[in-house]
Amino acid sequence: MAATDDDDVAGRGKGPIGGENGHGGNKGFGWRCEGRLGQPSKADPFRCTLFRGRVSIGETDRTNNAGGGKDAASMSLLETKPWTVAEFFAWQERQEDRYELVAGFPAKMMTGASNRHDIITGNLHGELQTRLKGKPCRLITGDGAVETFPGQIRRPDAGIDCGRVELDGYLSAETIVVFEVLSPSTRDFDRLRKVEEYKAVPTMRHVVVVEPMRPQVLIWSRPEGADWAALEVSGLEGVVELAAVGITLPMTDIYDRLEFGD
Repeated sequence: MAATDDDDVAGRGKGPIGGENGHGGNKGFGWRCEGRLGQPSKADPFRCTLFRGRVSIGETDRTNNAGGGKDAASMSLLETKPWTVAEFFAWQERQEDRYELVAGFPAKMMTGASNRHDIITGNLHGELQTRLKGKPCRLITGDGAVETFPGQIRRPDAGIDCGRVELDGYLSAETIVVFEVLSPSTRDFDRLRKVEEYKAVPTMRHVVVVEPMRPQVLIWSRPEGADWAALEVSGLEGVVELAAVGITLPMTDIYDRLEFGD
């Protein structure tokens, strides 16, 4: 998937500054910074990475600061206050890379997805776009944003939003369906923690996890007034039914252009 695994985002710092528990009384947080010569630098931090325990959960770089806003200067070593969603989107506008907002801090999304992953994602976008034409719901692409709980922003590979669209906004208004295509580096995260986040969204009705190496899809569904239930669809002869939006996706459409061994 082209998304962030919080536990695998690589930090760039050379050593901890401020101790294990960070600054400002925010237990568990700390900055690692390096100066312009790549050495730890508290006086002139050129690039800083925020850690929670041993896990990197976001980084900032002065080279990405065109236009002002939060950067290594305004995100001082004494500041570990979580960002608001508005602050995050204002900052994201000026970044070349995509980020998610995790635990109140920006986390860079992974790049370098395989052609297999891209083909499946493109298939999903094309099939959903066609089926949603003329309907009140719309396609969410990988640039879309879903607030899984207050202050937590995720970017699924694809999805369906049935709410009122704010054209100049960034958030999905009423997310009904999300798709995540697994990647080797994030598969356990996608199957466990991220799925649970999506299931906690009040409007969510389907969470679909797509296996890229074989025709296999796991669909979590929650009918109105019922609990979540999982269904696995295997083989190219199967179909993925999204009852909440009246859409059926044949597995042959999801895996179009891909070949699988016996």
